[in-house]
Amino acid sequence: MVDPSENAGARKARLHLGRGLFFGLWAVFGWYGQFGNARLAEDFGLDPGPGLLPSIVLSILTVGALVLVGMGLAERLRAGPLSIDWAAALRGSAAPALLCLSLAAYLPLIRTMSFVPATVVYSGLLMVALSREQFRVAPRSTLTSIIIGVLVCTALTYALFVYWIGVPLR
Repeated sequence: MVDPSENAGARKARLHLGRGLFFGLWAVFGWYGQFGNARLAEDFGLDPGPGLLPSIVLSILTVGALVLVGMGLAERLRAGPLSIDWAAALRGSAAPALLCLSLAAYLPLIRTMSFVPATVVYSGLLMVALSREQFRVAPRSTLTSIIIGVLVCTALTYALFVYWIGVPLR
């Protein structure tokens, strides 16, 4: 959704920076894979065969990302000072940050409790956190929905790992 109070220069700068950082991140992963592959590096420059293609593509991707970031920075400088509501930005970032922290806590929980109980606890807490507004309106139906959701989530995740992927879970 476009903020009508945001000027066109700031919007264009944000888009250029975001796109440049996105493609730059892909380029970093690509260069990491390129330098980590000894077979691609052993005849680099000697044979213009398939080993050279990743380097060409990654070079173009890197230059494109740098150009987009440069354009974004130039637009940002031309757009003038930012008016940022830091309190609103922090409020909007709290839920994604808590989700990342909860995922980081889920992995040790699996080692401690085993997969099924850890998944029940994690998905239950996550569903409670996501439906806290509904608890105020209809607590009984919300709790029923959460219990059903936890059971379905755990069963589907277990079936996915054990039967489809073939990973034994303890």
